[in-house]
Amino acid sequence: MPSMRSMRTFPSMRTFPSMPKLYFPRNILKLILYFVTLSIAINFIMNKQIMALLSLFIIAGLVYYINKNEMMALLISIIVTNLLLALQYLDIQYKEPLLKTTKTGQHISQAPEMFV
Repeated sequence: MPSMRSMRTFPSMRTFPSMPKLYFPRNILKLILYFVTLSIAINFIMNKQIMALLSLFIIAGLVYYINKNEMMALLISIIVTNLLLALQYLDIQYKEPLLKTTKTGQHISQAPEMFV
């Protein structure tokens, strides 16, 4: 019977080192992700970007429905919503106020007061 010393291990038989553990517990990462999502939602509300806010929560809901992982759903929804904002798919462009010229040459604004 051959001894254990005489058996050689081939490179393909060696074990690879295990993946490093997370430095933070999952609960801490989840709370940080909740905080980031809440702060982004408050930012969207303050900047009156309702489409971005709706897309953030709709995308998060769809990803959670498919994946059943809260952290992945929030992370993907934040990334996709910010990409859509950067590509200007969710921005509402306000047109310049319309000006009406009277017979005397004065300009009268027909736009609501919030645009003037």
